[in-house]
Amino acid sequence: MEDFYWDTYPCYLMFWLLTIRRHEKFVTNICELPHNKKIMISCGGDGFLKLWDYRSGKEVSSIKLSNNIPENDIARFTKHLQSCDLDENVTEIPVKHLRATKLNETDSILAISLYYSNNILMYKVCETTQNQFNITYINAFDIEDEPLDFIFYKTNLWILTNQGLNIYETQGNISQNDKLNCLLMKVNNSWKKLRSNVNEQSLFPILYKRKYDNVQEYQDRKKSRLTKISET
Repeated sequence: MEDFYWDTYPCYLMFWLLTIRRHEKFVTNICELPHNKKIMISCGGDGFLKLWDYRSGKEVSSIKLSNNIPENDIARFTKHLQSCDLDENVTEIPVKHLRATKLNETDSILAISLYYSNNILMYKVCETTQNQFNITYINAFDIEDEPLDFIFYKTNLWILTNQGLNIYETQGNISQNDKLNCLLMKVNNSWKKLRSNVNEQSLFPILYKRKYDNVQEYQDRKKSRLTKISET
């Protein structure tokens, strides 16, 4: 892999700064648009998918993801934040993974997963003759567990979960590729045993505000001072 230096490609540094600034919350994914490498895709915690011309720093298209997210998924994510003592009024679920594949010379397909959701959202990016970009929601499909990762290979989407690896056909109606999945049964059984010994960690305490009981903290400090005084 070629070494990457910011001073050699200052336009990339400018793009990163503009992208982070124009998203209202943290950015979790940035990638190239497969059929046009001059366009970058970004998404994160603010519920928007955005397209950018990284040379000019101009936003060329965007779409709100939450219009296609079930409300119970948002409720599940909010409950998790509360369990981490995080004080955040959440209306959007942050994007966990963004993957893209080239469909033809003017179109690309995007697959998006969200934290604490079993949904995979599918979008199509179309480039017009006027160099405009339209993002269209295609559909969404449920899988058995929240994806750990996934990748496009040709027209198939390979999805890894705690239960193992499953392959889905994305052309036409989305469905499992039973022929290939049958070959993965032994691998998946070994994978389940491996995952059973893994401890899950949450990164959200870094990304969201944590609740603090300032009164209790003050009382604890006061009690500590009084204890020290009484000991002297």
